[in-house]
Amino acid sequence: MRFLVISDTHGHLSIINELATEYRADIVLHCGDFGFMTADRLSGLPERELSLLIWHSSLSKNVRKQAWKMPRKEKIELIQTHQLLGEFDLFIKSKAQFKVPVYTIWGNHEDSFVVNQLLTKKIQIPNLQLITGDSNIVFEDLIHLVGIGGNLIPWTFFDRRHNSTFYPQMNFLQWIHLLKRFPEKTDNQKQIWMLTHISPGKQPLLELFSLYFKPTCWFSGHMGPSFPHHYSLFTYLDDHQFSQRVKLILTFFKNLWHERLQYWRLWYWSEDLLNAPETKFGAFEEIPSDLRQIFASQPIKKYLSPTEWFQKYASSHQLAKTIQKIFAEDIKQFPRVEWLPTRDEIELMEKNLQLFELPFSVSSTGYGLYQVVTRSSAMWMKKTSFFNLPEASLKSGIIIDVNPNTEDLKIQSFGTLPSASKQKSKQ
Repeated sequence: MRFLVISDTHGHLSIINELATEYRADIVLHCGDFGFMTADRLSGLPERELSLLIWHSSLSKNVRKQAWKMPRKEKIELIQTHQLLGEFDLFIKSKAQFKVPVYTIWGNHEDSFVVNQLLTKKIQIPNLQLITGDSNIVFEDLIHLVGIGGNLIPWTFFDRRHNSTFYPQMNFLQWIHLLKRFPEKTDNQKQIWMLTHISPGKQPLLELFSLYFKPTCWFSGHMGPSFPHHYSLFTYLDDHQFSQRVKLILTFFKNLWHERLQYWRLWYWSEDLLNAPETKFGAFEEIPSDLRQIFASQPIKKYLSPTEWFQKYASSHQLAKTIQKIFAEDIKQFPRVEWLPTRDEIELMEKNLQLFELPFSVSSTGYGLYQVVTRSSAMWMKKTSFFNLPEASLKSGIIIDVNPNTEDLKIQSFGTLPSASKQKSKQ
């Protein structure tokens, strides 16, 4: 069985059939920014997305540079004139079809409304299947294919993304569900092939997650390399170096968790107040102890000063309504109301915070300048091969031939490495 792995078609979908035919692929795997956009939603696209449709096009460099300054109406007219939205509508209307099965995740430049229509089967296209962390796709009784689409935006990672959000993003809950499916992978089990849009090399948190379910191959796109890139953690890190690589980002996520947890508790406390009989507050100490600190912090302090609110909002219902009004103000530090996880989801995340810890111990000794020889590289570092794919428009990708009898993988990169001058002209 032969797999073709590509990424970032940005709606130019005919290249999928071209490359599948040229390389005689049986199956295509796609790492996102597929081009899930439709003409009937063009007028509602965010300003940035209109500019990016022009920027990712084959129009002249001067026109593409002007994309960020054009009036909205001019952008839409340019996109319509040059058909920059892509070919997805042709496949919806059965005017085009995929010649071989295509399995894809979604990227960060997709319309989440269209993505949800595909997930709920309201849009169905022959030979096209979206992959999620719950996918149960197995090839040759050997390869288990899973994926999580969207970008990883750190400050919204613990939120539950709402369908009204244009840009699809991954979150912690998705990873919890995925990692629970593969808690203890052993060498006898099927190979796991993982697809994400964002590269683990760019977001080391994903490298850390790889240590918990040990996929054989991890494919990604998004970064726009000029040629397919490959690495494994073992090729350039030992245990201690990896711990230093993820140290700052793990500190960030742990701090973010505690901040978000305060806001969530504040919201649900206001819900409980509204659902209970109205009462009067007599003292600040009547506020639950785990919430008192947040009342003295920004931006709560700006809207609800602890020194004044007893006089203005002594009623429990008045206070609750004021708290919820603050959430509705779309303040930067606050999670948006529609993104709030449920109480059960908060509990689930709290039980899985160990995923932000290293699954191995790192010795504090033996890492001096002249003691590098004593550093070790545990077997976890050898488990996963990471591949990052360029834009498909470069006609670059990866071919994988699978021998189900020996379980061997023959992997080949293909494409042309552009000259420095050509790469510069694209920027």
